[in-house]
Amino acid sequence: MNLRTTQPWWLLRNGLLHDYPPLEHDIDCDVAVVGGGLTGALIADRLSRAGMSLTVIDSRSIGEGSTAASTALLQYEVDQPLRQLSKSIGLEAAVRVYRLGSAAIDALEVLSREIACRFARRPSLQLASRPTHSPRLQHECGLRQQHGFACHYLGRHELVQRYGFDHAGALFTEVAGELDPYRLTHGLLRRALGRGVRVFDRTLVTSYRSQGDTVTLSTDRSHDVRAKRVIFATGYEALEFGPRRLTTLKSTFAIVTDPIPDLSRWPDRCLIWETSLPYLYLRTTDDQRIIVGGGDIDGADPLVRDRLLPRKANWLESRLRRLLPWLTFDIAFAWAGAFAETADSLPMIGPARGFPNAHFALGYGGNGVTFAAIAADVLCGLMTDGDHIDAALFSPDRVAPRK
Repeated sequence: MNLRTTQPWWLLRNGLLHDYPPLEHDIDCDVAVVGGGLTGALIADRLSRAGMSLTVIDSRSIGEGSTAASTALLQYEVDQPLRQLSKSIGLEAAVRVYRLGSAAIDALEVLSREIACRFARRPSLQLASRPTHSPRLQHECGLRQQHGFACHYLGRHELVQRYGFDHAGALFTEVAGELDPYRLTHGLLRRALGRGVRVFDRTLVTSYRSQGDTVTLSTDRSHDVRAKRVIFATGYEALEFGPRRLTTLKSTFAIVTDPIPDLSRWPDRCLIWETSLPYLYLRTTDDQRIIVGGGDIDGADPLVRDRLLPRKANWLESRLRRLLPWLTFDIAFAWAGAFAETADSLPMIGPARGFPNAHFALGYGGNGVTFAAIAADVLCGLMTDGDHIDAALFSPDRVAPRK
């Protein structure tokens, strides 16, 4: 599957951070991780820390699929607000999902510091796209405060005074962040190599067979990987091997500016996003750029997506200029990528009926990076202890509501 256009910002900025060989011989291990993006890297780091023998394999160069196209806004929210998610899965479960998202940001910060990856704590500001959305944000804020989340509601006057945004209101959340997903992926895998993890790229898994206690992965290199269990962390390409019924494919678009010398009129450089769907979202980088994403469309046809990229890039640029009229900037790069979402906006983590000895780590939705950290924690529990307290929340076999 063509997951993205050819010029995502992270690849251009970082270059080739580390080279990994293709598979050149048969190999045996405890766990095979299919997918060398950020999800696979987080899982490899976590399971290797637990003493497991792992092999990571990817059809592309490491980190060059959806990870390279991610805008990497770190938020504990999922695509459904807490009040809506609680109607789908119950209030207790919804609050737990939001708390896991907050804990995932903490974990990602620790990992980023350990391997010297770019990470910044930021607050998050969700703007009411229309005046009628303002009461929703007020209700959402009150519900979160009841359950201990640090947030508050900004009315129009306070919003204009603080940020210059002439919107009816906004929800200000203290816990959010941003990082470089491509650099984090390579840093984690290089650390895993030191623990004996074997990493192969440019090697396509062509089939998955389970017999007894052994999984065999055949590849286009005419060599096999044999493992006790396999984890599919191939994102939206996992549909080839895994469960499909909860998933809808979409495409999204992004731009990044040239460095902007003065961002002082953007207080605290908070993440900014909207209540409308699909929403606009933006963040800054450590070298003073702005990344803007949004304009999502249904479907993941690369020809359609790439044909729309110039128009979508212009739309994102015009939205940024309208939102920050005081800003002078030029657009440096634009790209597009595929993503998937589930009916309840939650990831698919764990085993699924009909796929013996296989687990899935699929961070579908707008929170792929935080979902990846959650997946690493859940799967480590499932692999080492046979269970995890939160596994049922994200089970691929759960019954999800219709949207």
